[in-house]
Amino acid sequence: MADRHREDWVYEGILQRLSSGAWTEGLRIPTTRQFAKAMGVSHLIAQAAVRRAGRHKLLAVRQRQPVRVLPGAAERAARILSRLASRSKAGDVAILLPEGFRQKSRPPEPYFATLVDHLIREGARRSLRADVVLWPLHDQISAVMSLRQRGYRAAVFLGLTPDHLPSLMLMHEQMFPLIVFNRHIPGLKLPTVSLAEFAGAQRIAEHFISRGHRNLCMVVHCGSATPHGRMDRVAGWVHYLTDQNLLGGCIMPVYIVPWHPQLTAFGEVFVRLMHSSERPTAILFANSGYAKSFFANRQFTALGIPEDISMAMFEPAYGATSSMLPPTPLTRISTHFPRTAQCLIEQVGKMLEGDLMPPSIRVPMEITLTDSIGPVPADITPVRHEAS
Repeated sequence: MADRHREDWVYEGILQRLSSGAWTEGLRIPTTRQFAKAMGVSHLIAQAAVRRAGRHKLLAVRQRQPVRVLPGAAERAARILSRLASRSKAGDVAILLPEGFRQKSRPPEPYFATLVDHLIREGARRSLRADVVLWPLHDQISAVMSLRQRGYRAAVFLGLTPDHLPSLMLMHEQMFPLIVFNRHIPGLKLPTVSLAEFAGAQRIAEHFISRGHRNLCMVVHCGSATPHGRMDRVAGWVHYLTDQNLLGGCIMPVYIVPWHPQLTAFGEVFVRLMHSSERPTAILFANSGYAKSFFANRQFTALGIPEDISMAMFEPAYGATSSMLPPTPLTRISTHFPRTAQCLIEQVGKMLEGDLMPPSIRVPMEITLTDSIGPVPADITPVRHEAS
């Protein structure tokens, strides 16, 4: 039975290569031994899958001759993939989540738990079953090889870190249908569904400026960068301030906090700034965890929102108690979970039908405006400096 699953996996890999145009009409494909090595299976299993493609008039398989792609193979392969997708059973889509996001000793990370719930519901609506697969940091090759053996035919990767890039490279090499959430990897042609963080940060900056603010600050942590170093939230913010000729007038347009598991490490420079007459009049927290720790810090308890300072944040402050946040709910930029899940599952469906590179999608973020953004205080008085 295991060999049969592996043969199905390799055969579907052949279909993906044909339907996507990776193997074109008349092309001499790799030898079965080369193909077996690329797919991580035995020579006999790869040979069985190639012969199966020959029976379906996709490949010209003749004894002691190179195997070549037959005319019309791309269209026939796409039709076969479409039929396979329509017959899909349980376990179609693996939602890959790094192991650290769901540890037995603590509850799941709330943001991804919410997105997973929406993905499962959206998949069920389209007759696709989606399951969470905790993705290891070690032995990633075995994890990739096990996906098809466990019945999965596509994957959505959430919370990708640079440490998991080997998995992406192997899945890309094997042409396993994969959608990456909110990451773009240079050099790897992978479809993505990303959040419009750049535009979201610009919209909040615009709203601050419309209320008269000119000394603005974004608080961001080092972990906000994607695997290749892009920080879309910061880029949108800085670009907008630059376009409005305000960047030079901001005392600290971006404050980068070193990553800390508890998100509480505000440095002395930031504390001194917030107790000076030149402190920012508006702050955007690029991570809601810093909004929670800001208001839990006794150094800042004398600040009134928005009387003394205007504030906004990315995403709701998951897990915050009323004592952690100000009485006035903060303006926030949030993920539209239903639309994001819909786009991810739509991309999966297209890939299962043979389109391995559907156009990437950028999903607009929701802006919820509250009274936390007000006009610039008429008189900025240094905040009383209390002991930590």
